[in-house]
Parts: sequence; C-alpha cells; structure tokens
Amino acid sequence: MLHLYKCKDLNKTRSVILPCKWRESFGLQTGMFVEIFLEKETIVIQKAGNNSTHNHRIVSEKGSVQIPKELLKLMKFDEFEHYCIFIDDNKKRFMLQLIP
Repeated sequence: MLHLYKCKDLNKTRSVILPCKWRESFGLQTGMFVEIFLEKETIVIQKAGNNSTHNHRIVSEKGSVQIPKELLKLMKFDEFEHYCIFIDDNKKRFMLQLIP
C-alpha cells in the first residue's frame, strides 16, 4: 500500500531525506547502500540487493540519499522542481514522483 509522506522542492544537491520511521522499518541504516532506479514515471529507492545493477548510493547520517543526475534528467526533473515522497510498505521502498 502506498502512503504519501511529504511533498517538497528538490534541493541543489539533489538529496532526499528518507523518513527515519520507515528507514528503520525497512532495515536501512547509516552507511548502507540503497539502489535507485526508474519504474514507469517514478524514482524508486530501496535497500540494495546483492545482484543489483541499479545505481547505488549510501544512506547518510541524517538519512539522506543523493539522487543520480542521469535519473533526474530522464524524468525531466529540474533544480527546485516539486516532488512527493511515497512510502510503499509492501515492497519496503520509497518512491519519488514529480508534481507538475
């Protein structure tokens, strides 16, 4: 089931803070790798699998993850573009969607 968490503007560093409550629930800790990929019109962030070929990023101390520039380009995200973070409890992942 998808839950809307928050909508905000993308910052200059292209980083997104993953909510602590769900990071813990999904088993994501500081220093762990997440994989980031496109699924239809959505950027998906989830715990990296062993055989993953997707983009990898490390979860920072504050729970932020930098979104790869090439994925933002494919999604036609611009700097300071408005997006929403959704939580997918069933698949234990975060989803970013551009809000036109």
